[in-house]
Amino acid sequence: MAPELKKTEVVSPEVAAAIGDAVARSLGDALPKIIEAIRAPGPLEQRQIAEAEKEIREKQDERKKMAKQVLEDIEAKKQMQATCSHEHRNGDGHCVHVQDTLPHGYCLCQVCQIRVRPELSEEYRKLDPRAVYNTAMFNRLFQKVPSGGIFE
Repeated sequence: MAPELKKTEVVSPEVAAAIGDAVARSLGDALPKIIEAIRAPGPLEQRQIAEAEKEIREKQDERKKMAKQVLEDIEAKKQMQATCSHEHRNGDGHCVHVQDTLPHGYCLCQVCQIRVRPELSEEYRKLDPRAVYNTAMFNRLFQKVPSGGIFE
């Protein structure tokens, strides 16, 4: 036969606090270690944490590779723009003139996509920092723009 179950009595908060203090005194320094051990992740959680960290590292490595590739593409584009003659073999230009909000607009090479602007003050340069500011090149390219190649 099973023993009879006794009814539980309600313990007052003061008694519960006293019991808690007594348990804390009896466990002494071991209590923080026990709490830490209870909170520590189990083997399954450790595996999940390790997998998540591995996935994060893989994504970061992929981002680094993509950033490196983008920088290489930018360098290749700059190299192509530097070596492009901006002209056809017969001497006609590949460029069109585009009039925008900055003074004199810019010449756009349709092959290498370089924007060539005349020399402007620093405040204007901040508005289009990727353009090449070279008045002599701008004048040379502008003279080769066909009459129908000026756009507003």
